[in-house]
Amino acid sequence: LWIGAFVRNGTDRALLAGAFAILSFWSADALFQLVTGANFFGQEAFGGERLSGMMGPRLTVVLATMSPIFFHALLRFGSRRRPLWLLVFPYVLIILYGGSRIAWMLLVLSVLLYGALLWAMQVRLALRKAVAAMAVVLVITLLALTQTDWLQRRVVQLGGLFSGDYELVNIAVSNRLPHWEAAARMYAENPINGIGVRNYKFSYPEYADGDPVFRGQPHLFVLEVAAETGTIGLVGFALFLALIGALLLRLVRARRYEAVPWGIALLLAAFPLSATLSLYAHFMSAMIWYLAMVFFAVAARESQR
Repeated sequence: LWIGAFVRNGTDRALLAGAFAILSFWSADALFQLVTGANFFGQEAFGGERLSGMMGPRLTVVLATMSPIFFHALLRFGSRRRPLWLLVFPYVLIILYGGSRIAWMLLVLSVLLYGALLWAMQVRLALRKAVAAMAVVLVITLLALTQTDWLQRRVVQLGGLFSGDYELVNIAVSNRLPHWEAAARMYAENPINGIGVRNYKFSYPEYADGDPVFRGQPHLFVLEVAAETGTIGLVGFALFLALIGALLLRLVRARRYEAVPWGIALLLAAFPLSATLSLYAHFMSAMIWYLAMVFFAVAARESQR
């Protein structure tokens, strides 16, 4: 119903402006929390350190996922008289201070994919401005790491990923190896249709291999799909991602670019290696389907034009 109404009466520019306004408000709220210790509504940083704004630890994952839309708004609404590109710096700073390494990964993927879109659009950014912006972001990152002990520790822990030592790798992935091993056992024993959506937490003790810690989800989208919906779910997940990817390529080839940032955000929301929230829980599933709804609506309106 909403897609049909948007195709008939909506405008992608107004939609982009609304999204930009909301993302800017969330960013300002988190920036205020960074400076004062509490956001506009009095909520303190997560764990007393990590920026959470008005969403708790989900904030920076959401901001990283929506960053292609934020970047596109800066491109569409910015000008020489309105240097909106400067807003990139606080946006990146907030994601950095959120402390979520998954958000950092999603932001890097977003920059790469949106950079590819700019190349396809033949947008020529001023080389000096781009190099200066990259240098400022790098300086901000280095200063944050040297001045913030907990942030420095999270970065140092990432080095354990390539150590080959089980304990170091487990620390680097925030004690998630037991989650992943149990999910792999679930899939191995139930390869067709898995153990059932949202049944991981109930089945974990049977597949825990002696792990006494309660674990409620696999903390990796691809393993969550494999464990809970089996090969049928994995095929569906792959088809979903392939459908979105193919439609994005078709839009770029047709030089219809306004839906593409929404499609990139959708791919980031459903990225198979995300390891924070549960794919099948309310928050992420709602976020994915709302993004899908908007992506298809903007793409349909562009195609109609």
